[in-house]
Amino acid sequence: MPSIKYNPPAPRPARRRDGGVPHARRHRLVNADNRKWWTLAAVASGLFMIMLDNTVVNVALPTIQRRLGARLPELEWIVSGYAMTFAALMLTGGKLADVLGRWRVFVAGLVVFSASSLACALAPTAGFLIGARIVRAAAPRS
Repeated sequence: MPSIKYNPPAPRPARRRDGGVPHARRHRLVNADNRKWWTLAAVASGLFMIMLDNTVVNVALPTIQRRLGARLPELEWIVSGYAMTFAALMLTGGKLADVLGRWRVFVAGLVVFSASSLACALAPTAGFLIGARIVRAAAPRS
């Protein structure tokens, strides 16, 4: 009768506490695998904020006219000044980002945009609001 050899199962390795995720991926929220999706999310959220800003301003024009005593040409400048400045400086912002670094220009743009948004909210006159919106549109972007 042939002898039967018993092979015990190999010992199981100790269970990893990190759930099996490699160390490098576990600690990096943005990595080579998902960088393009984070870029898409950043661009989409920026575009959403621009569109939201334009929509809010257009809806608020009657209130701006009443509260600040703005005339029709001033209301046109509130909307058009932002759009023209934004369009005119778009390429300049891209070149600035290439020279100084995208992250640095992005953070500077965020700071300028936030400060000018506060100035827009506290604008005492239509002229001040136009100037604050032009500064807001000129905030560096990458």
